[in-house]
Amino acid sequence: MNRLDSSYLHIGKNRQLFFDNQIVERVQDLVRTYHSPKAEPEPLIQADKPWEDVTYFALGTYHVARSHDGQWHCWYGIWDYDPKLFAEKRNWNALDVSFLRLCYARSDDGVNWEKPRLGLHKVDGQDTNIIVGDKEFGSFYIVTPLEDLFEEDPAKRFKTLGVRCSDDVYQIVAAYSADGIHWHFYDTLPCFGTWGPYLNDEITLSYDPLGRLYTATVRSPYQAAAPLTPNSPVTDSFVGPSEPGAWWHGNKRRIFQTESSDLLHWTQPYPIFEPDELDNLDESFYGMCQTKIGDTHIGFVNLFRECANTMSVRVAFSHDGKNWEWANNRQDWLNSSKMSGKEWDSVMVYLGSPPIEVGDEHWVYYGGAKNHHDWWLTGYLEGIDHPEAQDKSNVGYHLGLAKMRLDGFVSLDTSPHREGVLVTRPVFGEGNRLVINAEVGAGGYIDVEVADAAGNVLEGYSRKDCDTFTGDDVRHVVTWNGNPKAEFPGYHKFHFYMRKASLYSIQSTDDPEAKSSVDPDLSRKLSVRKWE
Repeated sequence: MNRLDSSYLHIGKNRQLFFDNQIVERVQDLVRTYHSPKAEPEPLIQADKPWEDVTYFALGTYHVARSHDGQWHCWYGIWDYDPKLFAEKRNWNALDVSFLRLCYARSDDGVNWEKPRLGLHKVDGQDTNIIVGDKEFGSFYIVTPLEDLFEEDPAKRFKTLGVRCSDDVYQIVAAYSADGIHWHFYDTLPCFGTWGPYLNDEITLSYDPLGRLYTATVRSPYQAAAPLTPNSPVTDSFVGPSEPGAWWHGNKRRIFQTESSDLLHWTQPYPIFEPDELDNLDESFYGMCQTKIGDTHIGFVNLFRECANTMSVRVAFSHDGKNWEWANNRQDWLNSSKMSGKEWDSVMVYLGSPPIEVGDEHWVYYGGAKNHHDWWLTGYLEGIDHPEAQDKSNVGYHLGLAKMRLDGFVSLDTSPHREGVLVTRPVFGEGNRLVINAEVGAGGYIDVEVADAAGNVLEGYSRKDCDTFTGDDVRHVVTWNGNPKAEFPGYHKFHFYMRKASLYSIQSTDDPEAKSSVDPDLSRKLSVRKWE
């Protein structure tokens, strides 16, 4: 549960979203609405090269980023896997059974991608786009490379954690790169508190440029180690047994979080999401990627439904990045029924990369699959009666793109027939303009007035002074009698009068063009301060 504090009402110049009532004092005839992005009909990247047995666009096995120079990067895994050989050896890490390599694709626009021949690894005499992983090094996967804008050494511009494994090796490693293609590994293994250099196989990185702090959401290496009640029956299923409500026997997939300033020394991981009595018996939490928009941390939790053998994505939020809360009563944000409507993403949906701000939109790069989670992995061993268990041609993972309005996760909407009113709590903004992200339908409007902390409307900022907004804009600067300057010091309230309208976010800013508060230039400006 989120812990709220009055200091959170100091909103600075950050965008404020409406996941909860943190800045909401009163509403009348308003409803909170959650929104999902709309998927493009065709995948962007799929298996189309001779060396790509299975392109593995699952959580932790792909990541999309746009670097500071405008280049788009996609790192993704390819998986050579033999279900019949696994049935014999029962060793996930054996390279003749399961071989995972990291590949690279690039784009100038985030839509049209190429797989460059890089001269690093050959397969059957052909040059490939493989960047890490061979029979000598072993498998390499679970990577989310990040660009470090504060790193002074250009050779370490990109950084990541990953899993390296082979027949007799399983270790978490840290790596760096100048270009995202040529990777070098730190001599020291990362240490995760009392867990040492060990984690389970889901690691998703994020970075806070203000605190210059890495955050990783991970799984415990002891995820399924808790002893269950003895002498209870158990089958030979990929999915193990669980005992609902018995936390001391907890062995389902769950999400931990840890922080580091240098990618090598990490705090003791702590649990942030565990299945509880409000989750169904077969639901577990596969992993989470996260981002921060304005003052809100947003987490995208990949949900595994064990019986259906499918994946979907829920949204969570936090005010401090540590205490998390579900959005929309745990309803899916992404699932196969909401995506392209075609076969390629009809069964599973993963999210391993947080949304990327592109103009007036957020672009969501998701993994879509036409197959189930593990029926194709252990179905042959278990004797499952399903085509995926017998023929790997039924398996296909793809990279998809879905788009949504900038900050369009949640809106406050009016009744169709009545005027809605929103009164904010007294907030302290540092800017001299009020920017709103809002959409108004035909015959609708939004008027805004400003009041002091007691609710007394300030002279010159009443409703009759407000220049009524009737459009659709993600960065509309509110004006009063044509004046955009909102010169009201200290704590103040905003009164919104709305009809046939949706309000997505508000922001106090000095920027006359109302540019994004997550503009990479912000990080560049912060990095120039040098302490003597």
